[in-house]
Amino acid sequence: MMRAAATSLLLAGLLIGCGDDKATDSADGAGSGGAGSGSGTTDTDTPSGSLVHESGFALTIDDIETSATRTSTATYAVDVTSEGVSGFISYSETDGAGAEACSAVFNVRTVLPDAADAAACADCDFGHFVQTDVSSTDGVCTFPSALVALDQAPSFDRTFVDLVFSVHDDGTTLRVSITEGEAAVEVPMFAAGTATFDGTSLLGTNEESTPVLNYWDGVCVDGGSFTQYATMIPGELALSDNLSCPDGVSDGTTVYDTWEREVDHGKTVTAAVRSPDQSVFLYLLGPDDCITAPASLAESCTGSASAYCQSIERLAINGGPYTAVVEGPCSGDGPVYEFDARIF
Repeated sequence: MMRAAATSLLLAGLLIGCGDDKATDSADGAGSGGAGSGSGTTDTDTPSGSLVHESGFALTIDDIETSATRTSTATYAVDVTSEGVSGFISYSETDGAGAEACSAVFNVRTVLPDAADAAACADCDFGHFVQTDVSSTDGVCTFPSALVALDQAPSFDRTFVDLVFSVHDDGTTLRVSITEGEAAVEVPMFAAGTATFDGTSLLGTNEESTPVLNYWDGVCVDGGSFTQYATMIPGELALSDNLSCPDGVSDGTTVYDTWEREVDHGKTVTAAVRSPDQSVFLYLLGPDDCITAPASLAESCTGSASAYCQSIERLAINGGPYTAVVEGPCSGDGPVYEFDARIF
């Protein structure tokens, strides 16, 4: 299943980090309703690290673009015959500036070694169920493109994915497809780059540029017990900040802030935002890299016709750093928002 597609298109911008854990949680509020607590500081042009909420959540990332571009490249040395598929793929990713972010080597092997497996394809000369295994990596690869990373793309659950190499048209055409459940996608191996198939060998390169999030691998969603309270209102001492455009970034570009702190196992985390702009969104990332995202737009705050609220309450199944993300389209003055949180 393509689990990344299960999240809202509004997901963007998240960085794992940690803040100083307080000796006690007595300053944090209690229960899932009512007012929260904070220092009361209001600052709409704030350097990260200068705002610390009384709950212990600190502003650590301020007004950063949520997405970047990665170009994935695969160089093939793979033999495809009626006896099976074998070889390797040299893989790399470069960032938007062209600098190499990571490299890896995939071993390619036939999963079911029966020659000319009839179940692998229809109307083909022969086909094989195939799997790739990462044999080495240098740097942190995100494998954002299934076109290039094949079954390594995190949008697939490899337990349920069939990767098939099949040969057609009397040995002249190689097709590669990925099937998960009822969904089958043919990988356009020869649409870009220099990849060729000569009847027995897949050689050359393939590449694709993909927008990626700066904070989250796109895999684990709602990895914890959580409740959405769309109308829980931040307390009177909530901290205020805005989402202004960084230098060189045009109005309307999505940017994000992060608020972070360590949370002990078994505690409950509640985070909330209020803004006059409905396009400001809240997410919560745990130390297990699972993201919690409200399923809808912010709703009108209880008792207010001029502000929108979102809040998330999540049980800390795993102790460690928790990150609240506030995201929205930037402007010169930025949408102003109020942030509140409590641990209990």
